[in-house]
Amino acid sequence: MPTAAPPEAARGIGASVETLSPQQREMLETGLRFVRSSLTMDVQEPTDTVVASRTAALNQLAELERHFGMKPR
Repeated sequence: MPTAAPPEAARGIGASVETLSPQQREMLETGLRFVRSSLTMDVQEPTDTVVASRTAALNQLAELERHFGMKPR
């Protein structure tokens, strides 16, 4: 009988913090900060669709930060 996928796999998050080297973790944190800056500094007319899309992306980013043990900003 097949087992259920772990919650992380269901959300598309497969790597664990333990498998990352310190350099990989630093690279990941730097990349996530860059992505957050890019999302928040993207100048667009704040329509409902744009705001909802940006909020969803920032929520996904915060979930990734929590998954890898980073402090969400």
